[in-house]
Amino acid sequence: MSYLQSLVAGFGGAARAGELRTRGIGPALLRSAVVSGELLRPRKGWYSLPSAPREVTQAIRVGGAVGCVSAARLHGLWVPEPFDGLHVTVAPHSARLRSPLDRRIRLDRRLHPLTVHWSSPAHRTLEPIPETIARTYRCQGPEVAFILLESALHRRLIGRGEIALVNALAPADFRPLVRLASPQSESGTESMMKLVLRRLGVSFDQQVEFDGVGRVDFGVGRSLVIEVDSKEHHSDPTRDRWRDAMLSARGYRVLRFMYSQIVGDRGLVEASVLGAVVRGDVA
Repeated sequence: MSYLQSLVAGFGGAARAGELRTRGIGPALLRSAVVSGELLRPRKGWYSLPSAPREVTQAIRVGGAVGCVSAARLHGLWVPEPFDGLHVTVAPHSARLRSPLDRRIRLDRRLHPLTVHWSSPAHRTLEPIPETIARTYRCQGPEVAFILLESALHRRLIGRGEIALVNALAPADFRPLVRLASPQSESGTESMMKLVLRRLGVSFDQQVEFDGVGRVDFGVGRSLVIEVDSKEHHSDPTRDRWRDAMLSARGYRVLRFMYSQIVGDRGLVEASVLGAVVRGDVA
């Protein structure tokens, strides 16, 4: 990596010409770096590394910063499918928005599938996690925002100060879910199941340890176990059946749900849990 590239990397992979000028980098050197391929020029007055995330380069080209679920993915958070294209946060009075693919073409959202959030970005290129969660609440709804919050907690990417900022930025009706959030959910699938149980009014413990079996996702009452399979981490069917058999031998009832069921057949999942409760499987 050259000195100039290292300098741009220090700005997060993309920098304004004015920022580089304060470090002694003038227009002639920048033009030469673009010609040689050392840097890209996604938009007038902006320079980025060729290795910068595509979303960052495209958001700069549009005229804003990566936001909402697009920012969540770049932060490494668990983002539910389907993922609906690039989200860009631009200042309220921004003009001359451009195509994410070509800075010479004006943005036409009939041709360029992206979502523009008209709100002052909290960062030059990539919105921080608290702003990302709060914006996702308004754009995608409380469940997706809750999934992002639990993912950030599980990955230890936010602390108390950031949680307080989420409370300040998001609508007040998100606060009960913020209080519910914990680092225990290892995937968004578990966060979804957590909301299902909350909606049904079913009390539960999460990440319950059983000797000789290991941890299970949820324990309900004294004898019901709920396991969920993440879309990323496909379980080992043989080991899962062995674990289920071990739990059954000890008097537990096991309900196991796949990601596709929790996302696409939520009514059946809820009916299955309620059926277990009505039968007394939790006693």
